[in-house]
Amino acid sequence: VGLHLLACQVWHALIAAAGPNSLQLRASLTQVVVNLLALAEVYPEDVKAPLHLLLLDWATHFKEEIQYIPVVQYTGSECLGEILGVLGREQKRYTAMSHLIQRHVRVITCDDETVQVYGLRELLINLASFSAEFAHVFSRDESGDADLPLSKAGMQELVSLLLRRCSMGAIGVRLFAADCLGCIGAIDPERMGKIVREKESIGDQSDDDLAIEIIVKHLVKVVRSGGDKGGKANSVFK
Repeated sequence: VGLHLLACQVWHALIAAAGPNSLQLRASLTQVVVNLLALAEVYPEDVKAPLHLLLLDWATHFKEEIQYIPVVQYTGSECLGEILGVLGREQKRYTAMSHLIQRHVRVITCDDETVQVYGLRELLINLASFSAEFAHVFSRDESGDADLPLSKAGMQELVSLLLRRCSMGAIGVRLFAADCLGCIGAIDPERMGKIVREKESIGDQSDDDLAIEIIVKHLVKVVRSGGDKGGKANSVFK
């Protein structure tokens, strides 16, 4: 028996022993599922049993928690189609931008670096898929949309969190956070530039220097390569 298979069997035994009413399992569901899905990138067949238990058999017990599990295109997703479908359906239940933004904030705030990486990967996907909606959040238009003030406040929190992630933690987390900031910066380069300049004078200098270097490189790359896309983004504010 390979170590990976043994690890999956241990996961399954521990999850089954805890049961669907375990408060500890409920509190750590995102970390457990994301780390199993990370293992599924290489060994999808071996993680089916514990994931099936959590996301299908016990779905009604964890309905609230499941909505915060990052949804990305996992390798080997064909054999996990039914399981991943649960995550996709939960994500689609909530259409308000403020909820989507807070969902990203909650996931990226997690202390688990694997969860942070998958959360940032999902944010990159959504920044591309909902670019018009994110542009509207950055717009100066305050009329007609009751969700907009909540979305704007959440976006400010998200940007601040991404800046922190750029100056702490694993290099993979820093680079994904910088990619996200680059995408956001393409929507509103002027505002992002102001946030970055303010950040330069805050906190530990060595960490901030690395964070600013990463962010600026990504912003310059995105804005320079944006072409017509950048013009379209700016037209939102006219």
